[in-house]
Amino acid sequence: MQKPIDSVTIEDLRGLVANRVSEGRSLEYKEALPGGGSGEKKEFLADVSALANTSGGWILYGIIEERDEDGKPTGVPSEMRGVQGNQDSEMLRLDSIAPYGIEPRIHGLRWRAITLTDSTFVLVCWVPRSLHSPHMVWFEKSSKFWARAASGKYQLDVQQLRASFVASDATRERTRSFLRDRLSAVIAQETPVTLVNGPLAVLHLIPPAAFDAEAGSGLDLAQVLREHLFNRRLEASRYNLDGVLVCDRSGPEAAHYTQVFRTGALEHVRYIGRFRRPELRSIPNGSVEKELGDELARLLHDLRAWGVGGSLLVTLAITGSRVWGLSVPSILYARGDVSSIDRDVLRLPEVWLPEIPDPPDFQAAARVLRAPLDTLWQSAGGDGSPYYNPDGTCSPRN
Repeated sequence: MQKPIDSVTIEDLRGLVANRVSEGRSLEYKEALPGGGSGEKKEFLADVSALANTSGGWILYGIIEERDEDGKPTGVPSEMRGVQGNQDSEMLRLDSIAPYGIEPRIHGLRWRAITLTDSTFVLVCWVPRSLHSPHMVWFEKSSKFWARAASGKYQLDVQQLRASFVASDATRERTRSFLRDRLSAVIAQETPVTLVNGPLAVLHLIPPAAFDAEAGSGLDLAQVLREHLFNRRLEASRYNLDGVLVCDRSGPEAAHYTQVFRTGALEHVRYIGRFRRPELRSIPNGSVEKELGDELARLLHDLRAWGVGGSLLVTLAITGSRVWGLSVPSILYARGDVSSIDRDVLRLPEVWLPEIPDPPDFQAAARVLRAPLDTLWQSAGGDGSPYYNPDGTCSPRN
């Protein structure tokens, strides 16, 4: 199933059964919920860690499998019978087991109960592809590493475990290399469109599968082009060599663009200086918080719509910022404008999201950007962004 867990319906489950969709690397059927015994808990932890260590995927509780001549399950669904119990209590119970039996902890497990009758439901568990694999099941003094193949989960041997660590390191290095290359391209003005000269905010969103050689992005570029939610009046979208480009078309020089890469990574670059009086070399009041918060919210919404789930790396950098200042009203800073930025490129703290916020609205996006934006203001001598309230909400000026 290539969709967010919130969009999974009973029709989707019926389709799996009707089409006899077999278990695979990212799908597992379970007839019953895990019980309270140690063996059942250990099996549950193994199932979750195996998916996280491989490509992420689904566990469906309440689906009966066909049996072979020896009575063993074949992995082919035969009936959607459901399970019984209190839906909320069962989700809380299982969600509380995983954090204390898997190292390092897996973030971003999602649950959804789909009602069949008054007394039965199918419990859907979404396990994200982890950025920190391989994960070990540590339970009752037993430690094991699991992965998943088309035929089911299996325990990693020494060679497979070593290969898993190497592959995980390679994925991280490919991610770092991509970020270095893309930031260098923006600095060198080797962007898909010509941008306004001045300070630029460079935002990257990278799902864990983007640079995983085995997982692949699973991103449908035709769907991206057809359904992108940032298709506004002054923007145009089209295919290009890297994937899908969405850009400002209001003049010869674009104010911003969004590049959706074939790998599943997203890049958003926008001018953040003063349009009307660039000679002032100041960044307007609250524009960074407002514009980047709005854009990040849209991109997070799009990722969910395109079926991207699980963890996400968010990075923000500012280029062309030397001697530019952050303009603020004196009511926020008694001394008026803070000082100018003393370097041309600011690589701000990156943020690891265990899962895409739900809902991915402006305030959720602003919380993601809090640490990078505080660092941006501190780079110009401020205490941090003045547009965040004590409760963590953001109130920028337009």
